[in-house]
Amino acid sequence: MERITDLTAIVEREIASYAWDQADSKAYLLKDDAHQMYAVLIIPTDNPQDSLTILAAHIENDKANVVIDTDLTDKPLYNALLEAGIPKEQIIRAYAGEQTPTLLDRVLKDGFPPAERRVNRPIN
Repeated sequence: MERITDLTAIVEREIASYAWDQADSKAYLLKDDAHQMYAVLIIPTDNPQDSLTILAAHIENDKANVVIDTDLTDKPLYNALLEAGIPKEQIIRAYAGEQTPTLLDRVLKDGFPPAERRVNRPIN
């Protein structure tokens, strides 16, 4: 579980670095710890109705992947996460059409899980 905790801390820290106020807008870090979802919302001071989520990402616990849902920044979160030490294989750019690896993809890459982690049920 430590690996996922570290991943969560890195993702939250990196996304928080995108939330800074400017003269014409306020920036807010939004987070939902229960769903491991993080985002940055920009609200213009002169027209709050024109708010925009410039960055959104979540962590998929069982796969330990960071899924970047939205990135409208000029400094891609993907690069920031790589620089922070997250392997590129763990980062999925959903906004660019990348897909979360399936169970078959993971088995082909990493092999079957150890026997103690397998569910015992008959094969049909």
